[in-house]
Amino acid sequence: MLGHFSPGSMQRPATTNIFDQAGCITPRREPFNINKSDMNVDDNDVTKFTVADRLFKVVGNAKLPSKLKERALYTLGLLCCGERLPFAKQIVMGFLQMAKDSKEFEIHLQIGESLVLCVEGVNSNENRDLWTELPKEGAAKIKNTDALKENDELLEWLLQELFKIGRHPHPHSRQATSIWLLALLKNCADRAPIKNKLPILQDVFMDFLSENSDIVQDVASKGLSLVYQNSDESQKQALVGQIIEQLTSGKRSVAQVTEDTKIFEEGQLGKAPTGGNLSTYKELCSLASDLNQPDLLYKFMHLAHHNSMWNSKKGAAFGFHSIALQAGAQLSQHLSKIVPRLYRYRFDPTPRIQNSMQAIWHAIVPNTTATVHKYHKEILDDLVANLTSGQWRVRMSCCNALADLLRGAQSLHQSLHQLPTIWSQLFRVMDDVHEGTRQAATSTANVLSKLCIRAADANAGKDGKEVVSVILPVLLDTGITNLVKEVRSVSLQTVSKLVTAAGETLKPFLARLIPALAGAAGELESARLSYLATALADTSSRDLLDDMRASAARHHYTTDTVVKCMPYVDIEVMKEMLPKILELMKSPQLGTKVACCHFVVLAAHYLRTDLEPVAGKIMANLLTGTFDRNATVRKNYAEALGQVSAYAKVQSAEKLMKKLVMLYETKEDDMSRSAIALCLKSISKAKIEHIKDNEDVLAPMVFLAMHGPKDEDSSTVEMFEEIWTDISPARESGIKQHLTLIREEIEKCLNSSSWTKKIQAANAIKTVCKEVSSGLGAHREQLVRAVLAAVHGKTFDGKEHVVMALADLCAVKENEQPLSQALATEVINALLVESRKQDMTYKRHAITALGHAIQATHCDRFQQLYDIVKVILSKDELSVGKESDEEDNEGARQRREQLTALKEAAYELLGKAWPKEPDTQEKYQDVFFEHCSKSYPTSSRSTQLAILASVTRVLERLAILANAGEPMETDNPTNRDKAISTVTGHVILIVDYTLQNSNQVRHRRDALNIMEILVKQLKDLNKTEELDKLRTIYQSYAQDLSKDSSHEIRTKVENIKVHFK
Repeated sequence: MLGHFSPGSMQRPATTNIFDQAGCITPRREPFNINKSDMNVDDNDVTKFTVADRLFKVVGNAKLPSKLKERALYTLGLLCCGERLPFAKQIVMGFLQMAKDSKEFEIHLQIGESLVLCVEGVNSNENRDLWTELPKEGAAKIKNTDALKENDELLEWLLQELFKIGRHPHPHSRQATSIWLLALLKNCADRAPIKNKLPILQDVFMDFLSENSDIVQDVASKGLSLVYQNSDESQKQALVGQIIEQLTSGKRSVAQVTEDTKIFEEGQLGKAPTGGNLSTYKELCSLASDLNQPDLLYKFMHLAHHNSMWNSKKGAAFGFHSIALQAGAQLSQHLSKIVPRLYRYRFDPTPRIQNSMQAIWHAIVPNTTATVHKYHKEILDDLVANLTSGQWRVRMSCCNALADLLRGAQSLHQSLHQLPTIWSQLFRVMDDVHEGTRQAATSTANVLSKLCIRAADANAGKDGKEVVSVILPVLLDTGITNLVKEVRSVSLQTVSKLVTAAGETLKPFLARLIPALAGAAGELESARLSYLATALADTSSRDLLDDMRASAARHHYTTDTVVKCMPYVDIEVMKEMLPKILELMKSPQLGTKVACCHFVVLAAHYLRTDLEPVAGKIMANLLTGTFDRNATVRKNYAEALGQVSAYAKVQSAEKLMKKLVMLYETKEDDMSRSAIALCLKSISKAKIEHIKDNEDVLAPMVFLAMHGPKDEDSSTVEMFEEIWTDISPARESGIKQHLTLIREEIEKCLNSSSWTKKIQAANAIKTVCKEVSSGLGAHREQLVRAVLAAVHGKTFDGKEHVVMALADLCAVKENEQPLSQALATEVINALLVESRKQDMTYKRHAITALGHAIQATHCDRFQQLYDIVKVILSKDELSVGKESDEEDNEGARQRREQLTALKEAAYELLGKAWPKEPDTQEKYQDVFFEHCSKSYPTSSRSTQLAILASVTRVLERLAILANAGEPMETDNPTNRDKAISTVTGHVILIVDYTLQNSNQVRHRRDALNIMEILVKQLKDLNKTEELDKLRTIYQSYAQDLSKDSSHEIRTKVENIKVHFK
């Protein structure tokens, strides 16, 4: 570019020779009248003034080509060389007025060349005989000292004017000024005005370095190079320092802004909503006003400042490159400051700035590797400090530069002290608002990860161990639990691969690593998933989701990494990390709890018997966790407890069993009992010997537990049943073996204030009575008295099980001693009391139990119980609810069902409790059969079945129908015949009604069964009259009944037919 500023260097065509010769015409006419206006000049009068005037008109004509204008401008400069023109200053002023008029670079170059000709005047090399004289430089070309003085004054004035124009913010003016000053500096460097103005020229060119124009920046850099060449040592030092300051800070002087000041290049911000440009200050203000957002203008100006600062740095790069090769000595003392910045600028995201900085780097750094090694610390400190800069391009360039720096052979070990800071800063930038910066940070983090893993290799020895100790804390504390997905991913991958690479050298850090990974398993779980599990109302759905969450935690990346660590875990490491693991078990996070349990299971498998010293402490904490509210957590803790118990001391296992029994006795809620069952099942699965060795402790509790209340989910009871099978595969032999302990446990439960325990004890008694075929022996009376004590008191839900247990205890096995008469009386009296309770449901069960007990003890308490049941039997089922117009509502329906069930139990009681004593029978037989025959037609079907069953039982034990050879205490034939006739009449009514109106198989079968019994008895007694009545009934229905679809009914008909023969 500087070649343009050498006068005479341009080759001009012959067509412009007339202009060239204008400067060489000898003064044959009188001097120009500079005050003479164009209006007074004759068009035919040719003077230098008119020539200059015409040339300026040519330059100002927009229709003419640029090449012609350039020749005209050059000719105007030549005019000042032929003689000492009085209007040379006017020509220069004409040039200066064109600063804003054109933005063409070539025009500005040509004006610069012409300005040089103007200020050199007659002393210019152009004012010579081209045929005989060679160009001269410096003092040798001075021909006229008087003209030199005038030209120095013109040059002084020109420089002042250019300094003024250069301060104007118009981009055309600044471009023109920079080019013209460069031309003057190159060609007039030895002139006094230039030498005196070198400091000012330096400041002006420094200001031009920050211009948003590559041309101006390039011109300014060349200008600075010339200033440097023509300066003394002190000025050179100041210039180098000033350029370095601008290069490193990007600061520039405050520029004046007018409405036409161009803030952005056209198209850089797009178009305004109206279609206009957005480049000048005025246009930006207009847009902010139209949008009613005044703050938008400040954002634009902030962006403009950002661009300006980086343009300043780019310009400084141009200038720096220009003098770098010349200022080696002066730059050496600044390299520690320059190299770190240049290293970072080489990775700037803007290609233009990047290329500029690369050029400077190669200019001042002969050996990149050696320089980076020498200034490694300074470069690293600069990159780390600027990783979180407020400017995205700085953050981005730091990330890219850091990745390049750390790839060096020994760079990572040199950066060891900074690695934690680098990791934490990269984590922050990976969450950057700028997408490109995020991607650069992620890429750098991946590079750093690979380098750290390679450096931590087990073969690296002490150095590898040191790398692990430095980076592991920040990865565990900040990385794997970070909210940013990319940060978590790179951290977990790094830790996982560190475990694989470091191997045995990782052992000293396991006590911190494994708890951190276990904690991260819960913290990394999706918050939405956790919220959903909490919000679900359906228990089964919530449990299913929790199981899925637990499965995900067991197979999480963190848990897989824990598995990789297990080969290096020994008992000493386990002891060191155990407090942290136990603390994490109290975490509210499901994932963390599951991960801890998984680790404990792994530890049990890897350490086995070595785990014994700490197994007791672990079991104590796991046992607490098994009572968590979450079912999934309970299962995981119980599973871990079982695995650890397999390698615990015998004393610890025994203590655990006693603790579980104690907890079962003190905690009655379903959740707690489910947890206890899970624990025992897990222990049994892991080591059955613990169950066998402690079966005396467990058997009574387990036997009671397997009789707990069963709801929709009976899994708890089923687990206790499986545990009992583990204790004793044969149920009867197991009960016999532990009968004393079981009986003591039952008595304890019956004496408890807990209704649930009373019910469990009652159910256990039922099982004992059923399973022990040889009888209970001496245990029976003890159990009876315990149940009698439990029966007394108010009614509670489930008390019916207690009264039924009392009835079961009354039934003795064959060859077993029955209850004593006194104890049987106590039982019957207690059941009579319970049968008088008002609760209809409970009353039904009490009456049923009373029937079983009387049947088993053969006590004659018919009068007392009849007083109880007659009130019940007197109620009409169909009338229940009518008195309050509630016949169709749910409450009335339920009361009718309760009354029906109660009446059925009452009839059953009458049948079972029918006495053997003839006197009692004589007193109640007519009443009983008359009531049955009258109530039968109006009773419900189920009640009718109960009546038929009761009548059957009574007929079988009716004294008056006994064998005639067996005399009665009050043997009166007349009364007996009358009684038989009466009973037979009532029975016939019942049988006839059933066979006539009912098509139910059970009803017909029971009616025919009654007929068969009565026929046999009457036949034995030779009661022909009553037999004839029955025969008549039989014959009425025999034909139809013999064709019944039920084989049982057809058989009954045939049997009765045989009896009638």
